[in-house]
Amino acid sequence: MLLKHVSLESILTTRCHDIAVLLNTDGIYMYPPSGYNDLSSQFYAKKGVSSFAGLLVKTKIVPEFNYFRQRKLGEIIEIKKSDHTYHGIVCYKLHAENEIEDISTLQSCLNKIQNSGPIALSLEEKLWNKAHLPIIFSAIEKADPQVVLYH
Repeated sequence: MLLKHVSLESILTTRCHDIAVLLNTDGIYMYPPSGYNDLSSQFYAKKGVSSFAGLLVKTKIVPEFNYFRQRKLGEIIEIKKSDHTYHGIVCYKLHAENEIEDISTLQSCLNKIQNSGPIALSLEEKLWNKAHLPIIFSAIEKADPQVVLYH
């Protein structure tokens, strides 16, 4: 169930214990192209980050995301910190012929997360094809846990 939309910048101060981040199957440093769940390629890393997962790595909040390379669709990488549990949800492929089917994995991944309250979900809309957004929103709405969407 979708609770509400909240600005992406405010996710770092969320009261939600569980924070979910969308990851692709190729890992943090997928290159080329840069700009997905990465700090970008070696050529762009100095200019900043292009995603929330990249921000978590660069700011050393969850540097562990940096060590995860290729993963299978549907995997969840769970990293517990003192204030939050971060869930890296591997729910799409960068170069799939039909990415939309891969994105539907999001609902089942959200259902796998063991949580005690709502899940804060980071969604950088600029990274997604606009045709995929309704599918992503639908997957979130159909998921069992309550989700606070930060975008």
